[in-house]
Order: sequence, then structure tokens, then C-alpha cells
Amino acid sequence: MPNETLRRALRAQTASQHRLLDDAVGSFATVEAYGRFVANSLAFRAPVETLLARGTRWPLLPLADLMREDLADLDVAPRPEGVFAKAPGGAGEVGIAYVLEGSALGARLLVRRAAALGYGARYGARHLARQVEDMARWRRFLALLETIPDSQTDAVVAGAVAAFDFALGIYTVETV
Repeated sequence: MPNETLRRALRAQTASQHRLLDDAVGSFATVEAYGRFVANSLAFRAPVETLLARGTRWPLLPLADLMREDLADLDVAPRPEGVFAKAPGGAGEVGIAYVLEGSALGARLLVRRAAALGYGARYGARHLARQVEDMARWRRFLALLETIPDSQTDAVVAGAVAAFDFALGIYTVETV
């Protein structure tokens, strides 16, 4: 039986953060707004990828290098990368991966918005195109969640909350 308790807890305890992050990302209807989005995404994603690259229960889909290429296409300088201060380890890393994998669901919409600005898999939106290549990945991640014991629910949720907090700290700060 799926670990619906964990899935419900993740959704419930990150719902307000998720809405705030969606609002912060916005629609990026302009090239400038899209450039800010990619720069913010890299500032968030790179340190999280570094943390998770040392090995977790879930195989990382690295996107930071593609984001750097996209920024070069856009002629936008990367922001300084954030410092992910909370490294919960173990089950907490599954919570962090939940945030990353969930972003692929949103990328289906974002890739269309980027295409409307003239960006795609070969120029300017490589990272989004890569993120939407394997939509079965989310179902595989949900299967992993089913294997997490109830005793680790709090740690998984704490990792997801920490990842959302980290992202919000980046996406909601205006850069000059």
C-alpha cells in the first residue's frame, strides 16, 4: 500500500511554501524575467545538487551545468550561489529530492513559457527541456516514497521544508 501518509504530510506541510514559490517564480512573460528565473534557479539548484551528489536513495538529475549554459545564451550573469545550511542527511535528503522532482512537474508549464520567448532544448531552456524528458521519473520517485518507513516521515518532511525555505530565500530576494 502506498505511503499516503508521507505524501499527504509532504503536500500539507509544504503547501504554503509551494504557493509562495510559484508566486515568486511568476510567469516570466519577458526575456528579463526569464533570465532572473534561470539565475535564481541556478543559485538554488547548484548547492542542492552538490549536497545530493554525494549519494542519496534517489539518483540526482543534474541541471546546474545546463542552467549555466542557458544563462550564457541569455547573456545573464549567474547570481552567487546560495549556501544550503541545513543538510538533514538520510531521509531528509529524500525530502529535498521531493522538492527537486516536484519542480519537474511545474517545468512542463515553464518549458512552454520559455518556448513562447524563443527558447528551447538547444538554446536558452536546456535545463527545462531536460527536466521534462522523463515524466515517468515522478512516478518512480513516488514509488521510492512508498518504501520510506513511517518512522522517517518527520525527517523527510523536514528536508522538504528546508529545501523550500532555501528556494524562497533565493527567489524572493531582488537582485540589482
